[in-house]
Amino acid sequence: MIHRSRLAPVAAAALALMLAGCSRPEPAATPATATDPTDAPDFVNVVWRVSRSSSVAPGMLYTFLEDSTLVLASSTGAPAFGTWSYRGGALTMVEESRAYPVDLVSLTRDSLQIVIRGPGMPVELTLVPAHQPLAR
Repeated sequence: MIHRSRLAPVAAAALALMLAGCSRPEPAATPATATDPTDAPDFVNVVWRVSRSSSVAPGMLYTFLEDSTLVLASSTGAPAFGTWSYRGGALTMVEESRAYPVDLVSLTRDSLQIVIRGPGMPVELTLVPAHQPLAR
């Protein structure tokens, strides 16, 4: 079994190769403050894949990098970058300069369940580490 501290550089390198040639947009006007890596939650530096969702296609990748960068990627479109913060037990994702509060429903080493609250209906996501097969 690969230890998480050894997996993070491998995942970051794999993600960098996958995103090669993509330019990173300028940060939002008020980017999230970087999270102290020593206090980072267990979902950080893991490439997560959507297993189930109320509106996001299975297979989409979410990665919360320790420098507060949020990377969203899929096989059907260009990657997107945002930011994230986790302070006082509150998770916030910023995409296209819009901040969305996120409910952290459940976190285990095998899954991350979140609900993204934005305009309209909340988006429920069950994410699994990208190396796990998709549930059928």
